[in-house]
Amino acid sequence: VYDGQSVVSYNYKDGLPNDAIRCLFEDNDNNIWLGYDFSGAVKWNNGDFEHFDSKNGLAGNQIYAINQDKDGNMLFGTDRGLCVYDDNNYKTYNYTDGLGNGSISAIEVDGKNIWIGSGSQPNAGGQVTIGGGLTVFNGKIFKSYDLSTLSGFNPWIACINKIENDNKGNIWIGTMGGLLKYNESRFEIISQNNGLPSNIVRDILIDDNGIWVGTDGGLVNVEDERIKNIVSLENNFGEVLSLSKSKDGIYFIGTGD
Repeated sequence: VYDGQSVVSYNYKDGLPNDAIRCLFEDNDNNIWLGYDFSGAVKWNNGDFEHFDSKNGLAGNQIYAINQDKDGNMLFGTDRGLCVYDDNNYKTYNYTDGLGNGSISAIEVDGKNIWIGSGSQPNAGGQVTIGGGLTVFNGKIFKSYDLSTLSGFNPWIACINKIENDNKGNIWIGTMGGLLKYNESRFEIISQNNGLPSNIVRDILIDDNGIWVGTDGGLVNVEDERIKNIVSLENNFGEVLSLSKSKDGIYFIGTGD
């Protein structure tokens, strides 16, 4: 935890799971949720924490995405489906309910709609199973999109890493096969054919300066249909795995190096 001046580290010695942390999320009550690789989730607040796993009711212990819906329910993307938690009860949804098959790798809340992306995962033989694509959930029913019908489709587009919505009503989806834009009526695929340095999109950040896209080939900015490569004067960014921006306007770019 970095407060601007000093860093304090917490780990298994303090009672946390001895495991890698895949994702972080801050809820409406300023709790920080930690999603672990194999150990479920932890609700954290100033050093006090509560551990959640499959023994408590979570769908699975591999947590790939965390979000919160408009009613304050916590949403967990796991290796065994979507889990909705309302402080008392867990409700799990999976492919039998209409979700795409595979692990839930991305969750984005857009009003009453919850956008859900499925990612790739190893199967029993050690090979990678391509994800189940994109689904939207309105709290009652699931609607899955058949991305294979899109012009320019390749199978890796069904493997989703990130979902974000902008202030114009567009949904942006970062996939292993390019960047998707959905404008409430149709999808558009933005790929290396359009100027992306790589079709593997790891993260998306949206602000007043456009759509910032982190790819395995570097960082780009998408604005008004223009794609601009962002380069460092010192060296190429290479893999851009994570993007964030501070309240005072500083961009932070997490790379493979």
